[in-house]
Amino acid sequence: MKYRSDIDGLRALAIVPVVFYHVGVPLFPGGYVGVDIFFVISGYLITGLIAEEVKQGSFSILAFYERRVRRIFPALIVVLLFTTLIGAAVMIPQRFFDFGRSLMATVLFASNILFWLQVNYFDTYSAEKPLLHTWSLAVEEQFYIVFPLILFIVHRWLRERWLPWIGGIAVASFALSAYAINRWPDATFYLAPHRAWELMIGALLALDVVPAASRRGPREAAAATGFALIIYAVTCFSRATTFPGPSALVPCIGAALLIYAGRCGSTLLSQALSWRPVVHIGLISYSLYLWHWPLIVFAKTLAIDDLSIAARIGIVALSGAAAELSLRYVEQPFRRRKGVLPRYQLFAGATAAMACIAALGTLVYLSHGWPGRLPKQVTAFGAFETSIDGREKACLSSKDREVPPSQLCVYGADVTPAFALWGDSHAGAIAASIGDEARRNGSSFVFIGHSGCPPVMGLRRTNDPKCVDHNARAMNFLTTASNIKTVIIVSRYAVNLYGGTFDFGPAEEDRERTPLLADAEGNALSVRDAEATFAKAMRATVDQLEAAGKTVVLVYPIPETGYDIPKTLATIALEGGDPKRFDRDETYYLHRQRFVFGVLDAVGNPARTMRVYPDKLICSNGRCAVSLNDESLYRDDDHLSLAGGRLLEPLFDPVFAIGRTTLGSQP
Repeated sequence: MKYRSDIDGLRALAIVPVVFYHVGVPLFPGGYVGVDIFFVISGYLITGLIAEEVKQGSFSILAFYERRVRRIFPALIVVLLFTTLIGAAVMIPQRFFDFGRSLMATVLFASNILFWLQVNYFDTYSAEKPLLHTWSLAVEEQFYIVFPLILFIVHRWLRERWLPWIGGIAVASFALSAYAINRWPDATFYLAPHRAWELMIGALLALDVVPAASRRGPREAAAATGFALIIYAVTCFSRATTFPGPSALVPCIGAALLIYAGRCGSTLLSQALSWRPVVHIGLISYSLYLWHWPLIVFAKTLAIDDLSIAARIGIVALSGAAAELSLRYVEQPFRRRKGVLPRYQLFAGATAAMACIAALGTLVYLSHGWPGRLPKQVTAFGAFETSIDGREKACLSSKDREVPPSQLCVYGADVTPAFALWGDSHAGAIAASIGDEARRNGSSFVFIGHSGCPPVMGLRRTNDPKCVDHNARAMNFLTTASNIKTVIIVSRYAVNLYGGTFDFGPAEEDRERTPLLADAEGNALSVRDAEATFAKAMRATVDQLEAAGKTVVLVYPIPETGYDIPKTLATIALEGGDPKRFDRDETYYLHRQRFVFGVLDAVGNPARTMRVYPDKLICSNGRCAVSLNDESLYRDDDHLSLAGGRLLEPLFDPVFAIGRTTLGSQP
């Protein structure tokens, strides 16, 4: 297949937005689409090479995989070894334990499946996994395993009817992606069957199923349109874009048009993409992709606050230097026609190297992250990431799993429940501690929880359409269960109104002030509309419970921190600082929760409504504690750990002992 410098230039157009997006350059909110461009390029190049050899009768599966090994393995092995070495030095045990699993999955080219299985409400740290970016390599490798056989079958027995067969695969995969994106978005993102259509677009171009444009004008128009589509996706898409699914058509068609136009003849854009500096970026794009993400993750691991502009520039420069060295001293020596090793030694060496890395990952996994390599205080703080009651995951519903009324968890004494705890994951995080207080008072409660779903009737969320039905079932149960006299309501209300912990902490992506509440059609509401909707729905929810004769206990919001507290405390300890000094400013808490406090203050009949203020025990003298007695009060940035839950237990003593009290005073 003839070399095309403009395709290396297109690689540059793909990798630069990816790197800038990951490092946090605001002009590239949709930079992640670069991966989709790479899929189209891979589909085109691999199909072209295989189809040409199949037609000539010279195709060899061994030769094909030899090229893949020479192209992919050397740089990947170096990066995996580097990542393991640095990870051992700076990662807390739980993260390093997870890293061990991802290391094993990466060498088996199954990391996309692992990360898909790990994505759930309890896996908060995907963006801090050093090998997360290898999911795309896994998708491509799975493509390389299956697709040569498909091409051979179509050529040998199906009379080279490329369009109906390869096109059929593309259509089926795209239909699966479009269907699943709103039902199983994580599977749609990570799994090869949902992504295959992107590779098939490139494959169809390589198989000449699209007539060539012989005139210059149509070629220029196609190239310009393709470039515009890519720029639009890179600059106008964002984290809020439903992706991949149909949205991925924009960058994929853009890449296909640029490849197609350049295949038909020269264009202004193909000449620009063939400019030597642009081509060189494309040549280092594979190594740049491998190196940039672990460097970003490790920089964030060691940083307490957000990365500075200088740090971001440094990461990009260091990634580029590492990619340059990798191309020159790792990739090119192996990729030459007569590379460093002959074929069978290459296969043996690659197999041995990957087996050793898999064994290393297994050791890290079996040692539970090798805690002995770090000071005890660092390990102790890091362990609070897993400070979760063993029942929480099973008792908490999610968008993928509903706990039916017959299987609701009961906490407290072995008596008929007279109380109910209704809420989201913030309720789940303290359910065990409230249960301990209930037990001491000879009481018990049923827990009705749904992760990310505020216990407020009728609220729709952009990312969980099942929330409304869950709350309807919960309300029906609560109002009809004669034994339930009191309903305790706990939720992280503010995240539904304003998004994550904006302007307080290191995560820039949390500063967008994007409500999670939606209108009846599922479209996101403005902040003002979200506030109005919440206030009305909260009042109606409390009124409905009280009309059914229930006492309502309103637990005011848990202070959010904006930082991953266990990791931050562990990092401070690792760097020799004093973790006790990392308490947070209470002003932020009061500002963020101001509207929520106003709504909660205004609802309910004073005779049937009780109020609990967690900040009365967590915050004092203008500061909100994140640790106490060398224990982290949080397991992440906003969920209390078991130690944090225990701190709140005295607040619930009057609830169970008296059954009717107003706690604290309005802040």
